[in-house]
Amino acid sequence: LQTLRKYLTVEKNYIDAIISLPDELSKPRPSDIIVVFRKNRSKDDIVFVDMSKNYETSRLKHTVPGMFRRNLVFDSRTMYELIDVLIKRKTVEMFSNVVDLESVSENEFSLSISRYVDTFEGEFVTLRDLKYQKEEIDANLKSKS
Repeated sequence: LQTLRKYLTVEKNYIDAIISLPDELSKPRPSDIIVVFRKNRSKDDIVFVDMSKNYETSRLKHTVPGMFRRNLVFDSRTMYELIDVLIKRKTVEMFSNVVDLESVSENEFSLSISRYVDTFEGEFVTLRDLKYQKEEIDANLKSKS
């Protein structure tokens, strides 16, 4: 698999973008992705887009057989933002990142969106802090007994 990713990214430079779809649109399966291929590319980068959190959907007025689950589609604001990112090749915090092929190569040709687009919302906790908190809890339990 790594050989195929190397061939498509570095040797042929075919992969233009990788987009993850929200779970809402792909349930009950795991999240789906879209890989955008383009021949004769002049760019030496790939746009990674994580649409798992930053999106809005709307329901189609009429039912279309074979459409996404529950006939949900992206609303126009979400589509314009996606198109803008893809055309202008923009990095948007917690949404997209433009990664050069050298970085993809350094990451062993991994095309996982989570490797390149940081969507973590929260605080990082160090092991030292966890150890200190555990010691405090243990001390409190000993003093109460």
